[in-house]
Amino acid sequence: MKLVFHSILSLAQIQVDENIKVAEKRDSAREGMFYFRRKPFPDDCELAAGEPEYELMTIDTIVNGKEGHFPGLIPLMNRYLDSVDVDAETRCTISVYLKLIQRKASGELMTTARWMREFIRSHHDYKQDSVVSELINYDLMCAFDRIMRGEQTCHELVGDLASASIN
Repeated sequence: MKLVFHSILSLAQIQVDENIKVAEKRDSAREGMFYFRRKPFPDDCELAAGEPEYELMTIDTIVNGKEGHFPGLIPLMNRYLDSVDVDAETRCTISVYLKLIQRKASGELMTTARWMREFIRSHHDYKQDSVVSELINYDLMCAFDRIMRGEQTCHELVGDLASASIN
């Protein structure tokens, strides 16, 4: 038996525009508030008179949920995966990546943008002038390459995710 989740996650264009403005700001994944649909399922869409359809939520709440408030996208995905026939190896692989997304959304792990800013700020060639020199850019790309190949660990960016599972 296959369980189907008929969710409604669409937003009005005005909320999308507002979300984009927030997302463009530094550390918005940790500090920003984004419009998101309060009730993700048609059966839940019975709103009291005057109750807003959308509300401002953190990325953590949108992704991981908040008890009694919003179920969270990852818990919804896990419920769906529990209801379909997925082999154990595939489910384990998916779970590793979903956990990585959860940890980034909660702020436990750095976003890639934040990690890049920290890398640049701490680089010996950076002069605190907002200029990313060719050397800094080259070193940044080399660091990414080493991390992807598993030659350099970066727990603050990928946690315990083994580089072998990326390939």
